[in-house]
Amino acid sequence: MKHKGSTQGQWEQARVTFSAKGDFSVAFEAVPNPRYARYTGYVAVDDITFKDGPCENECIFDLNFCELTNEPNNDDFDWSLGRGSGKTNTGPTRDQSFYITNSVTSGQVLYVPTTNADNIRELWKQEGSSLGPDYWYPCQVTVSSAENFNLIFEASIGSQGAGDIALDTITYSPGPCPRQPSLSSRSWGDCNFMENTCGWQIPYFPDEVCSMLARVSESIENPPGHTESDFDNRDSYIQFDLNCYQQQPRHSVSLTFEDVNIASEMCLSFWVFMYARVQSVSKIGSLSVVLITASGNETLWRLENEQHANWMYAQVTIPAVGMGTVAFQGTKATSLIGMIGIDDITVFNSACEVLPEQARVEAADCSFDQDLCGWTAQNENPATRPSEMWRLATRDVGSVGSLIDHTFGADGGGYVYLDVFNTDVVSWLRSPNNLERNATYCLSFYFAALFPDARDELTVVKDLVSTQERVWQVSGDSVRFEDSKWYKGQVELEAVEDGFTLFFEGKVSRGGWALDDLRLSKTRTSCRLAPDFAVQTP
Repeated sequence: MKHKGSTQGQWEQARVTFSAKGDFSVAFEAVPNPRYARYTGYVAVDDITFKDGPCENECIFDLNFCELTNEPNNDDFDWSLGRGSGKTNTGPTRDQSFYITNSVTSGQVLYVPTTNADNIRELWKQEGSSLGPDYWYPCQVTVSSAENFNLIFEASIGSQGAGDIALDTITYSPGPCPRQPSLSSRSWGDCNFMENTCGWQIPYFPDEVCSMLARVSESIENPPGHTESDFDNRDSYIQFDLNCYQQQPRHSVSLTFEDVNIASEMCLSFWVFMYARVQSVSKIGSLSVVLITASGNETLWRLENEQHANWMYAQVTIPAVGMGTVAFQGTKATSLIGMIGIDDITVFNSACEVLPEQARVEAADCSFDQDLCGWTAQNENPATRPSEMWRLATRDVGSVGSLIDHTFGADGGGYVYLDVFNTDVVSWLRSPNNLERNATYCLSFYFAALFPDARDELTVVKDLVSTQERVWQVSGDSVRFEDSKWYKGQVELEAVEDGFTLFFEGKVSRGGWALDDLRLSKTRTSCRLAPDFAVQTP
């Protein structure tokens, strides 16, 4: 067995089944990666034990079938133990350890729930000949079930005596894995990118434009991928290149899987790598999972500015929507040397919790990178000019002075603002829909004061069925205007039986307000009122 990459200073358990005909010795080999030659580190092992018999949930067929059994009645022939094919140029002449064999041309893995043996479902299938008699394919597939089940390895006969099919080193381990080989399943989405992109589409980039999105392999510039393999295969993965100088900050590009039928809830799992080679840079960009349907786009998962110079596991539930497109959307911050990587995508039938927790997205969350995310602007006076209500700051439409957006630290917009001069205006920025009933939220956001006046006010309002409740407020004379100064605002929104909508009320006369990075999270810990000069009214 082998393992590459970092365990982040944590002990991880490893085990492997092996056998030998005579006396043997065991060696642990550590090989440094030259890409990290300027860093210090170590490899450590501890608590080495040897036990008779195979490891738990693993079978290498050296002595027997382990707990696998031949079907007694409903098939045409049996699997048998073997050490090598007796036929010329067919089947393996040696095992991956040992193997079980018969004269067949296709094999598949079937799922059978124990409560309904007639409900058989194909999970994995491989047909045709291999690249050579001793070429062993690494194979894997995710099995997810809410009920007890059996697995069947089924082989089908082709021309009698024309070839062999063999299985070896079967292991069951927790967690999802992308199917291998890439064409061994009819399901969509699974990919380790070692052979191709498995139906995931990369947009075309002309030769004169740097490719912000590409399938890459480990090199002096690129870190290794996540895929583990006992075979000497060159690992590849998807890279969002954040150093693509021809794209402006907040430019996005998407890796898409189009026109999939999502008839039931599914779990999308993957591994993500986010880092900048400049340690002083904290804002590097974002990665989002977006569901695109005829009714619009919905962001399901989003991770911003997280520095993970190692592969981190992630997952999110894709709701049942029928036909749709699933996209990984990468958004860059300012130009820097760094990247966002995606590897080992797996899709399986099940709902799953959002991981990591900080990637959770509520419907009203918004970073105002490209649009208002469903938030709408409305003024107290319907006759107010569009320039005197909340609006999106963009590179083309305009922004306020030297204020840069809070999300990525980039100029040219990326936030929403209300800015007037010598005009009394009250403008509301309203959330896209009702918040969940009987749920308590922590609302956090960032705000900036634009040449504040004593008459200016910024207020958070819960709009209930029959009344309005002002829960947070700052006044213009309590905050000092500073170029590019963002303050963090935070307030707890207590549960309401009938639910409520939320809006920000901006009251201005000669100055204005700006907002960015609105986040709603169901409170699990303390949600302290912020900043210290904010007022909370019952």
